[in-house]
Amino acid sequence: MDMPIERAKDHDMITNHMIIDPHWTDISLEQTSRISHPAVLCSNIYAASDIAQDLFQTLLPEEQQRALRFRQIDDRLRFVVGRTLLRKLLSGYTKEGLENIPFQHNAYGKPQLAEYYHVPQFNLAHAGNYVAVGLDLHPVGIDVEYLNPSFDFNPLLSSNFSPQEIQYIQEGLSPYKNFYLLWTRKEAFLKHIGCGLAKSTMEVPSLPGSYTFSHFGTYEAKYHYHIYSCYLNDPEHLLSICLRSSNDVAPVFYELRLV
Repeated sequence: MDMPIERAKDHDMITNHMIIDPHWTDISLEQTSRISHPAVLCSNIYAASDIAQDLFQTLLPEEQQRALRFRQIDDRLRFVVGRTLLRKLLSGYTKEGLENIPFQHNAYGKPQLAEYYHVPQFNLAHAGNYVAVGLDLHPVGIDVEYLNPSFDFNPLLSSNFSPQEIQYIQEGLSPYKNFYLLWTRKEAFLKHIGCGLAKSTMEVPSLPGSYTFSHFGTYEAKYHYHIYSCYLNDPEHLLSICLRSSNDVAPVFYELRLV
């Protein structure tokens, strides 16, 4: 049952919206400085595979070394495309060269820009064939998952989901899709507040509806979070994005061309 909309001062609120069917607008990197916010930018890594070596050369030496540590080619390609996309995107906003983007990291490793840059905040996710970036004027969290029907998620249920969430997953028409939907909502929220899976996913409500929940203590203000979920341009990939807003404003969705 949904909790009341009015919340106590020491509690936050989260609204998990039903899966949406967004319109995807095709754009190039050069057009990203003129897009609306909040926004989701999504790119298929295999569309950039022909220029992977060129993208690799735009990375800093330590990023190149990190890319080379990935044993699987797909993992390496996801990292290269994702980091290059971020560098080129933020270069357009900051007017800094690709090599001068001043990434910082919080205590949990979430990348961010120095505070003196008045540019949209960002979050990166990648899985399967896709890399996605969430952009907003406030902190943002995004998660993408490849819907693997053979993945055995049952060992994860008792330690990450409430009894009501487990029931929702197991009794649905497609339990594995229900699992990924709730999982991406939880992870998008945790990435939004900047701690990733360092905090308990059990504490994050993920069923459809609006809920109050105990304050995590990682920030001072109390907020209303909105989580939107959708399939990408194929039914095998699912995305959830968490936004902080007093208004129900869904993000705008863009299919990004790197070439």
